[in-house]
Amino acid sequence: MFAESFPSFVSRIENLSIPMFAGIVRAVDAILVDRRNHNKKEHGALNEIKRRALDPLAPQVMVFPEGTCNNTNVLFRFNKGVFSLGTPVQLACFKYPYRSFNPR
Repeated sequence: MFAESFPSFVSRIENLSIPMFAGIVRAVDAILVDRRNHNKKEHGALNEIKRRALDPLAPQVMVFPEGTCNNTNVLFRFNKGVFSLGTPVQLACFKYPYRSFNPR
């Protein structure tokens, strides 16, 4: 994933208020989701993911299930959104060496 460039990702717009994380969000041109606006959540982010998936010059986009990775016991269920685009999806699994790890 990191061979050519750092991938972009989908993030909630509220993350722009976190000082260090906001810089990363801007640097990788993350796709921002405003969870307060349900129509934009459904159409804006998915359309932007599709646009980038079809653009060979755009960076890869990482999408985490349910928009989070804070459960240490089971894998979250993926919503069908990104799979409904009809473009190839590469699944990846990150395994942490910790038995009980919660970054919060």
